[in-house]
Amino acid sequence: MFKKRFYIDLEDSLTYPCVNVICSYIEDYAQSSGEKLELISTQMPITFRLDSMLYIAEISMLRGGYSIHCKES
Repeated sequence: MFKKRFYIDLEDSLTYPCVNVICSYIEDYAQSSGEKLELISTQMPITFRLDSMLYIAEISMLRGGYSIHCKES
């Protein structure tokens, strides 16, 4: 079975984001998609639940900049 994955683009993609920035982007993503968010761990790697599905957020380099890569755990 395939696990769900998605990326969250950063406004300042050339600067490696701190944990607070990553959490803020995840919160914005959950609010915009209407999903219920529960942050489990705010230490790297960040873990969170979106509508009861557990995800891990990591920073990836894509297209010459950083992006938040969220994958189902």
